[in-house]
Parts: sequence; C-alpha cells; structure tokens
Amino acid sequence: MIVAGGIYHERCEFPYSEELYGPGLRSVSAIQEISEGTNELHTCVGSSDRSELELKSSAYNFTVRDTEIPETITFQYLHNHSNASVISSIPSRSIDLGRITGDAILRFGLVEGTATVDGGRVVYDPQSAEPEPFHKNGSEADKLAIVMNQHEARNFTGKDSLRDMLETLTTGEDSGDIAIIKCGASGAILQAGDQVEEIPVYETEQVWNIGSGDIFSGIFSVYWAELEYSPFEAAQKASLATAYYCNNGPLPIPEKPNEIDKFNPEEKDPTVGEKGPTVYLASPFFNLGDFWLVEEVRRILYSEGADVISPYHDIGRLENFEESEQVAEEDLAAIERADVVLGLVDNCDPGTYFELGYARKIGKPVVAYTNQVDQHRDIMLEGGGCKLCNDLSTAVFKAMWT
Repeated sequence: MIVAGGIYHERCEFPYSEELYGPGLRSVSAIQEISEGTNELHTCVGSSDRSELELKSSAYNFTVRDTEIPETITFQYLHNHSNASVISSIPSRSIDLGRITGDAILRFGLVEGTATVDGGRVVYDPQSAEPEPFHKNGSEADKLAIVMNQHEARNFTGKDSLRDMLETLTTGEDSGDIAIIKCGASGAILQAGDQVEEIPVYETEQVWNIGSGDIFSGIFSVYWAELEYSPFEAAQKASLATAYYCNNGPLPIPEKPNEIDKFNPEEKDPTVGEKGPTVYLASPFFNLGDFWLVEEVRRILYSEGADVISPYHDIGRLENFEESEQVAEEDLAAIERADVVLGLVDNCDPGTYFELGYARKIGKPVVAYTNQVDQHRDIMLEGGGCKLCNDLSTAVFKAMWT
C-alpha cells in the first residue's frame, strides 16, 4: 500500500496531547497488521523530526520517500473537536512530491504541497475546506474512491443534500467510481455505481476525534484498494477501526478490533440525513469564557446535525422578562421538549445545576462536560445518573447518541 500524505505536529490543549502524526504518518502506521506487504509513505518532513519518523517507520514496518522541508508544520487544536490553527512558514501547496505510481494508493491533500499519483485503485481524501479536484494536478486512477466529510463535500459540490452530493461526486466533472461522505456521529453514506449504502457508526466510551478521519481512509484503502473487498465491506471495517482508535486504542489497528479485550462498542444504526436529537444546552453565561464555550458547543452540535435549544440564544436573559419566574418556566419547558441535556459544568452556577437536576427528575438523559472531574464537586451529578465527560468531543458524541 502506498500512502501520500502529510506529517504534522498535532498539539491539543484540552485535554492536553502532543504527537507527531498527521494523515500520512497516522494512516500508514494504522494499516500494518492488515496490509499484506511493506507499505510506503511519501511525505514532507522537517530535518529535526527525521529521527522520530525513522523510528516509527521501523516500528510500523513502512518505508519512507520524503522531501525535506525547513520545519514540520504544526496543527494547533484548542480542544479535541475544534478546528485547527495551522502554524507554518512554508507557502501553501508549494512542494511537489513528484509522480507516484502503484497498484493501491491512498492520496491525502497536503497543506504544504501536492502529490501526483497514477494508480490502479486510488483513494483520495482531500482533507481541506476547499478540496482540490483529484485530476487537477495530473493524477490518474483506473478506479477512484473519493472520501470526504460532509462539510468538504458540500463545499466541493455546491449541493446541500447528501444524495445530491453523492451524485455529483460519482457522475459529475472530476468524479470517482465510489464516493463516501462521513457524517460524524450519524455514520457515513457510500455510493458505488447506482448502489447507495449507509455505514453504521459505533458508540465508544471515549471519542478522541483528532485523526479519526485518517484512520477511516487508511483502513478503507487497505481493504478496498489493496485487498479488493467490496466498497461497503471496506467501509464497515473502516468504521469499526475508527471506533477502536477513537476509544484511545493504540496503533496499529488490529485486524479484528472487536475481539480485543475491553473493546466492546455498540453498533448504532446510521442516521445520515435524518434530523438529529434536540439538545438542551445548559450552561452559565456570565463572562466572555462562558459565552465563548456556549457558542462553540452550539456550533459543533449543529454541525453534527442536532437541533439545539440554548437558553441564551432561544429564550433570553432575565432582563428580557418582567418576572424571574417567567425565565424559569421557559427554561424548564424547553428541557421537557428536549431529547437530551448537555451541561457545561465548569464554573457552574446554581441555575445550571438546577436545570440538570430537573432534567434527571423528569427522566431526561444528561451528559455533562467538565475539563476535570472532581469527585467531591460532581458527586451529585454522577450519583444522579449524569454521564460525566472530561473531553468535549466525547460529551458531544454521547449527547448525539443518547
């Protein structure tokens, strides 16, 4: 299997993590136990990171064809479901990795350059908010599979519905034989020819979101492009492998992750294109940090397909009402309408605690996010049946799956 993709420093503040991976390095490391041959990575790397790359190539049994750059690019994440800030001194797409040929190739988009591939079966994952068409740089494939998330597919096709996106990706200009659109907590949807299939998602205890798309594309590629499984079978295996990774599983991905002790994910029926749950967002909003977090979580929930009730946005503040009882009545009625309550409980105020307690009293599921679980402070939440999460991505996905 040949992988063309970037190596990047990835730094996350909440929860803290710092690793050298990126799409190319992560995916080629993931497939070691599944691929039948020695894998090959084409990438760019800063000279100071070459020794770590060599150690990983030895550990994960792949060879490297690298282009040296002044320094390795850094992706900085505030939390593990945030958009990354890219720290780079290299002009965007200025490096040419040359022409890469092979029977089975996974090509990622690169921040710093481009990889021109010519292969038998090729998987293309642009990983960009403004995806470049596969053939634009001269790439060719006998059979082409395009993998995008929903945001990328919408920008690339200019369509709003998933079916229209799939149709454009498989029949439009610069289309592929297969198209997969990943829809986060809802699963994924795949089109090959006239056949459209939905791919299930697996619920895990933890959800480490950074790099999850790399794993999906890597595992799909090795099963479809190298081992020639059907697209649907390959995508199912990729979804299970992604769940294993998101549950903080180490690399490489085992051939049968569902047989690993202590990994027992629940297969969820895909709900792509369907209306998501109604989530009541319970949180204090008294200072800039409170407001920012509410806005950020609301944005993420909408991007995952949820319908969100935010008291600040949808009900109003005390000064918008004549009596405080009116505010309380509106808030509690909204909780009753919701499917699940997501509480942001760092710096929590009595009103938010009351909302969470009321939700549990009437039988509503409650997921609570806190940067650090405190057994003394959070004893009533946990004892009252709330699901406590110390990272934001897990909290969002748990709310979506409840």
